[in-house]
Amino acid sequence: MKAIPRAIPTTACRAPLAIVRAWSRRSTTRRRLGGLNARDLDDIGLTEYQRLRECARWFWQAGGDDAVIARPKIFFGWRVVGGSFLLAVFGWGLGFSGPPIYLHEVCRVRGWSVALVSSAVIVHYLAGATVVATMPFLYRRLSVPTLTKAGAVLISLGISG
Repeated sequence: MKAIPRAIPTTACRAPLAIVRAWSRRSTTRRRLGGLNARDLDDIGLTEYQRLRECARWFWQAGGDDAVIARPKIFFGWRVVGGSFLLAVFGWGLGFSGPPIYLHEVCRVRGWSVALVSSAVIVHYLAGATVVATMPFLYRRLSVPTLTKAGAVLISLGISG
């Protein structure tokens, strides 16, 4: 069976629908742009002047030569994503998946039993889960900087042995 070619009226009917969708998208975008604060504007690379200029346009007006042009800069969120990725690689890689790899070497070098080292790992996981579960309370009670400094001191003590 042969495919029926598209009729011209179908294309002609889709063009007005595409225009209406574009108008709706412009209207929604400009309404949301009008509600952004200074920090959000900086995140997307716009100035207050550019926002006011864009929001002053009618929904049927597309951006012209003086349309909004974003400043070329790296979005701060990518730095957070990169830091989180490195933390996950080292934290999960060494902390979660590591004990089965270096368990026997720790036992051999220190002369400890496998049961003792395994118990220490289990206590470490349980203590970590408790701290994570109470973190919002601790942040409110002690403040983020104080808790961060305490964590750094505890990590230093743990590394020093």
